[in-house]
Amino acid sequence: MIAAPRTIHEAEDGRVREELEKILASQTFRPAEAQKKFLLYVVERTLEGRVDQIKEFAIGSDVFARGGSCPYADALEGRPQVPTQLQRPTPRSDF
Repeated sequence: MIAAPRTIHEAEDGRVREELEKILASQTFRPAEAQKKFLLYVVERTLEGRVDQIKEFAIGSDVFARGGSCPYADALEGRPQVPTQLQRPTPRSDF
């Protein structure tokens, strides 16, 4: 027997999870294991209210098992990534 949701949010979460299962079982996602893991990770963190944990480094290590040994990972977390074309050039000292 399935318990009735206690709140509207639980009912909405249930519907989101049902749709997520449909998407993950779809022909498009069936062969795409990495994309399934990524989508599941992002949706679950969102439903759990932990969107602040959806970071590039966390996704790399939690979803794609890239390892967590990056020495400057703490400094990079939460820092916006600026495309190199938009960054200021380093000053030249040969003037």
